Amino acid sequence: MAITINPIFMFQKVNKEKILPPIKLKYRYLTNEKGERPSQPDLSCAICHKKSITVGGSKIIDGKIQVICEDCAIDDYQKFYKFASREAAISSRRRIFDIGYLFNEMLIDKYLAENNLVSIDDLSAEEMEYLVKESICYYDSLFSKRKKIFLEQMEEQTAIEEEFKRVLPKVKLKNLRQSKNISLTVGQYENLVKLVYAGSWLINAIRSGQKGDEVIEKYDDLENYILSFAKDFEAADLADYDKKDGRYYPSTLLEEGEVRAYIEDYDDDCFWEELTERLMERDFLNVYGQEAISKMSLEERFEKQQPLEEKYRKEFEDYGLEHIDINVKTR
Repeated sequence: MAITINPIFMFQKVNKEKILPPIKLKYRYLTNEKGERPSQPDLSCAICHKKSITVGGSKIIDGKIQVICEDCAIDDYQKFYKFASREAAISSRRRIFDIGYLFNEMLIDKYLAENNLVSIDDLSAEEMEYLVKESICYYDSLFSKRKKIFLEQMEEQTAIEEEFKRVLPKVKLKNLRQSKNISLTVGQYENLVKLVYAGSWLINAIRSGQKGDEVIEKYDDLENYILSFAKDFEAADLADYDKKDGRYYPSTLLEEGEVRAYIEDYDDDCFWEELTERLMERDFLNVYGQEAISKMSLEERFEKQQPLEEKYRKEFEDYGLEHIDINVKTR
């Protein structure tokens, strides 16, 4: 399903001196707030041998595929394609990735519009995986290699987006939100209600519902929907209907039943794990210092943290909070 290529694209040459402006993406964040890409503490570059690198790619060295850092990947790219400056090589190399990401984002926007969705946050993991795969397939089928080079060399992002808009009508996306029926026994429905209650509790019980701490409505609405079938499955004792707001809520029987015991077990386990972890991290930082820790490999960190963690784990198993004494400092 390739598009017709304008003759101008057939003879498109890459300007080796031009520094192209960056593509602005809405959904994909490849850098932190300082504009830095994340590093991998356990990896080193096969060329410069620098440790804790930002991965830039891979290269066959001594007959093996080995990881190289971002700086060496850029140097390789500049040398191979004979760019006039490192800045021009960086901007051109970045465009190779970002043009594809831009197409993916426009495909996401098309899917959102077709399903009357407001935000990318409304998409499930299944939908996101599907859209990524579809965008790769369509990008490769709708655009030839020469056309991709042409798009990568375009100055204005709006012009690139216009090229994408021209072909997006050809993209046919499945609606993963079409209703699908499943069959449940009465027992399975009761177990589903308990699972939904536990999941909803985990996500929304800690939220006040006030501005800035809103309940996650998509999960709240799903719980209401599942509970609305309680009478149909002879489980009316698991759901209470509030006429005032027209919603179903977990009944007292559900809130005080077996699921509550599971939640309390979970809370108890999380408390001891979190307390142990935080005290270990505090001692680890006090003993070794941030500078020394930043130079440790993952294996070395684990080895040094383990005895500190075991100390607290044994203490809490034997005595609980009996020996915990906190001196609150006051000014």
